[in-house]
Amino acid sequence: MQGKNSNFYHVLDLDDELRVRNVFWVDARSRAAYKSFHDMIIFDTTYLTNKYDMPFAPFIGINHYGESIILSCGLLSGEDTDSFIWVFRQWLQSMCGIAPKAIITDQCQAMRWAIEIVFPKTVHRWCIWHITMKLLVKLARLEAYQDIKYYLFKVVHQSMTVEEFEESWNHTITSHHLEENEWLANLYEEQERWILAFLNSNFFAGMSSTQCLESMNVFFDGYLHSSTTLKVFVEQFEIALQNKVEKEILSDFECFKGKLECSSSSPMEKQFQEAYTHEIFKRMFEFKGILCRHVLFVLSQESVTVLPNRYEKLHRLAVDVLEIGAESVENFNILEKLLIDLKDNFPRSCDKQPLSQRKNSVGAASDVVRTKVVRSPMVVKCKGRPRTKRLKSSMEEAVSKPKKKRNTAAARNLAQSTSTTGVGGSAYGDSFTSNMISIGISNVHVTFK
Repeated sequence: MQGKNSNFYHVLDLDDELRVRNVFWVDARSRAAYKSFHDMIIFDTTYLTNKYDMPFAPFIGINHYGESIILSCGLLSGEDTDSFIWVFRQWLQSMCGIAPKAIITDQCQAMRWAIEIVFPKTVHRWCIWHITMKLLVKLARLEAYQDIKYYLFKVVHQSMTVEEFEESWNHTITSHHLEENEWLANLYEEQERWILAFLNSNFFAGMSSTQCLESMNVFFDGYLHSSTTLKVFVEQFEIALQNKVEKEILSDFECFKGKLECSSSSPMEKQFQEAYTHEIFKRMFEFKGILCRHVLFVLSQESVTVLPNRYEKLHRLAVDVLEIGAESVENFNILEKLLIDLKDNFPRSCDKQPLSQRKNSVGAASDVVRTKVVRSPMVVKCKGRPRTKRLKSSMEEAVSKPKKKRNTAAARNLAQSTSTTGVGGSAYGDSFTSNMISIGISNVHVTFK
């Protein structure tokens, strides 16, 4: 993959016997997309494992259509702090040292410690879905469970200020005699990680949980399952990713064809009509973390009719300066020095740090000479969350069912029929726009043993 594109980034973490311990990779499209979509990422390891029971650790972002996109992936030797620190450091290295502004995970303490070490300035939010799902396990035996559930949901989702949350929470706890409940007490101590009133000043692209990972079932359905080998896993993942890119290109095409009508004569709404994709423009009438019609009304009452566009203003200024710099060699030399000095004041460049803190790492640099024979990973002994609660695709469920004998000749004929997919996507960098017309048909994959 790196031979096809030098911006493909990958690292293999090996043990002393040169067995694969951890794997991390991110393609050029996703690295380019992260520059636009680094406000918030979702990290979860409960979706899928491979043949060696290595937890699949995707980094998920939200694109300009409000859809989940894969930004990078890891296959880990376990769900411990060291493994998470390793994969987070590889993520940071591959993304030019740009940490996400916010991250959503479940309540895994190993993840929490790793995030505090590698992403100390990132806002860490706990998935509200995982918390509410635990209500049944933790509180279901209580006689007033249904009432407690109702009031707790109300406290969590309707408290808009810290004071309102404190008052409602204390009332719910005392009125149902839950002062001694250890689980609720621990949740209360971590309130800033999951209560909206503590988080509503941060941008989460309308997400409050890892719920978008449920669509991973559909995204990888037909491509990956728990018997997939490491090599096939990476290959099939790439094919699935290409299919996702094609769908985004089609959405881009729909936006280019025309614009949605404005619901008012507001100049600001007209501004959003020009800037937003169709899907995001529709969401202005929802509470999804972007400016909604209620905000527009308040702004209009304050005589604010147009939002300032800093990027366009800076872009116009930069173009004027560049034209002056191109007028002569003297101007060019002066401007070049000024721009270099200016750029050095912004810590946005890739840090030239070691690819891993561990002694055995292979990959990432295109000039690496691979003289080692990399051995298959050991089967991971999973810890923590039960595997039975992991989401499964319909393909994986089908593989786990008893198989009927099939006609061998018919199977051979079917196995020989394949199709190909195209690559492209405007959100993944200009270097891929030449492939926009290559819209293919998704592969049909059949495995025979």
